[in-house]
Amino acid sequence: MSGSFRSILSILGLTGVIAGATPVFAVEKAPSISSCSRAQEYITATEYLRGKSEWAIPSAEVRKVARRVAFHCPGSAARLVQVTSVLVGAGLTPRDALTTGLRYSEKSDSVTTRFLALFKKLYLEDEFDLDLATSHQVADELSAQFQGSLPDVEKEFVHLADFCASSSGLNQSRPNCARFASEVLLISQRQTSGVSERWLKLFEFLTATSGASLTTGGAAALATEVMQAGEAGPESFIHAYRYAHSRQGLALERGPSLAFSKDLVLSDLASATEPSGVPKKSRVRDSSDALKLPQAKDSIAVRAPAQQRSTKSE
Repeated sequence: MSGSFRSILSILGLTGVIAGATPVFAVEKAPSISSCSRAQEYITATEYLRGKSEWAIPSAEVRKVARRVAFHCPGSAARLVQVTSVLVGAGLTPRDALTTGLRYSEKSDSVTTRFLALFKKLYLEDEFDLDLATSHQVADELSAQFQGSLPDVEKEFVHLADFCASSSGLNQSRPNCARFASEVLLISQRQTSGVSERWLKLFEFLTATSGASLTTGGAAALATEVMQAGEAGPESFIHAYRYAHSRQGLALERGPSLAFSKDLVLSDLASATEPSGVPKKSRVRDSSDALKLPQAKDSIAVRAPAQQRSTKSE
């Protein structure tokens, strides 16, 4: 596809002429559902695909795709074109890009915009610089496959990933941090807001000398695990630990206090305990644990040239 990847990435709105489509069939701002035109969506999708003769898509398949797109208006053709164009520009095969584009044509504008914004951040080398396949997978997990209604997923993702990569945070590589942020959000996808703030609050407590005094790696792993307990989980864990460790509470040492708190917050039912209230088996990670972040995988897809992957001025 001609033109730089940078210019393709500018196609994020739903207004104006869609790249690669015949201008007369340009999709403008999506109309309300009451004025949704299946005919316009069908024509736009058909003309876009016809214009990609190098993709060698049979006419019968073009019509089949266009009909499917038309039934998800308004804006379905624009979503198809946006996603397909960006992915082909990044180096994905036209057929694989079209498969994803067709899926997003059936999603909302907000979900599609999220996918494109996250894919850009994950893939570009002056952002997270992940390989194409992983960028596609992570962006899709946090968009089309995301089950909850958590708002501002992109902001939550960037907040967590930036902290992970910063020297004053976890000091990890940006590819590893992208996977870490994705893991936290997927665990917390049923929550309604403030995921990154709750994770950071618990992490700071777990690493503080006035808190649990865990290592960075142990605290990050435990904070992520506690996010499974829902929105009240981090605060509940802190409350439980303080009570267990205080002289006025259970007066337990640091290790048993951690075990008690984890068992209380994460267990579906209270586990068998010693008379003192300490769980018989502690499942808390040792404080010497290293931060367990997913390791970067080798690219399984051809990367686009560097000049197409950077948003920096040439």
